[in-house]
Amino acid sequence: MSTKSSAPVSTASPGHELASSPGAGEPLLELASVTQDYALPRQTLFRRPGRIVALDGVNLTVGPGRSLGIVGESGAGKSTLARLAMALERPASGTVRFMGHDLNALPHAALRGLRRHFQMVFQDPNGSLDPRQRVGRIVAEPLRAVGGLSAEDEREAIAAVLESVGLHAADRDKYPHEFSGGQRQRIAIARALITR
Repeated sequence: MSTKSSAPVSTASPGHELASSPGAGEPLLELASVTQDYALPRQTLFRRPGRIVALDGVNLTVGPGRSLGIVGESGAGKSTLARLAMALERPASGTVRFMGHDLNALPHAALRGLRRHFQMVFQDPNGSLDPRQRVGRIVAEPLRAVGGLSAEDEREAIAAVLESVGLHAADRDKYPHEFSGGQRQRIAIARALITR
């Protein structure tokens, strides 16, 4: 994927700003001159493996309350871009900033704290929800990763976030297969929102 400029698409959602959101005009997420490449499998013992460029000089900016759609064919670099934006990988070059913080320069503890403000919602909820776990455990996973809540507070947070996406608090005791595809996507969204 190669892009030298970008234009965020607006789907503003008023009243959903982060507690420590950037000031007016400041980007929430910014990727600057990001490149990423991967080694290809070694063909012979005596030859260096080749490299494939997944991203080449990508620049994009997403402001608070905005959305950006990334569209491309298979192998275009969409998943690589998402992994870099989520700080799951480090870019070969360039910077990834969230709320003004360079995600690749942060110590692990600081990055962990900042991750409360961003989560991934996968396109296919069937592949992202563990069918052997109850919904309450699935939704609480990000909360447990950041820690610090009592069992009662966790239970209340699960109930509140399930209700905020149009499900019922009692749904926490069900398994993913008991829901429709749209309801499963709501569970995935609830999991992403629970740390807010």
